[in-house]
Amino acid sequence: MAVTAEQVKELRDRTGAGIMDCKKILTETDGDIIERENRMENREITHDKRRLQKMKLAILGAGNIANTVAGTIARIPEIECYAVAARDLGRAKALADRHGFLVAYGSYEEMLLDEQVELVYVTSPHSHHYQHMKMCIEHGKHVICEKSFTVNASQAKEIA
Repeated sequence: MAVTAEQVKELRDRTGAGIMDCKKILTETDGDIIERENRMENREITHDKRRLQKMKLAILGAGNIANTVAGTIARIPEIECYAVAARDLGRAKALADRHGFLVAYGSYEEMLLDEQVELVYVTSPHSHHYQHMKMCIEHGKHVICEKSFTVNASQAKEIA
């Protein structure tokens, strides 16, 4: 049976299961939607939508890359656009307002002290990635950092 995007969306909306789980169940059965839901429950792959919470993300930096990242992140349903931090509060506020982030900080350290921040996307210049990732990790934050990850292998080993 060929699986359509509409079928996957309908089953996902009704059960809260992941896309791959829905595709697998839809492929394995030709039964109606209720049978598919029952099968998913029996396989224990359904999810309680009330328990799913959005992860609160902060962006460290407010340059051009931060603007691009913010626009992308704003479309991810599992992420809450929570905070932006920059060395200049005005730039942080402008980026936060443009993309619907709730909080703006004029320093990275102040943002990292916010217990609501769970995940930090580092958008600072490459030469500062190591320092900023290390700060985030030291404050117990999860980190996303694009290339170049660090400027040398010893820094990468220490961060990993």
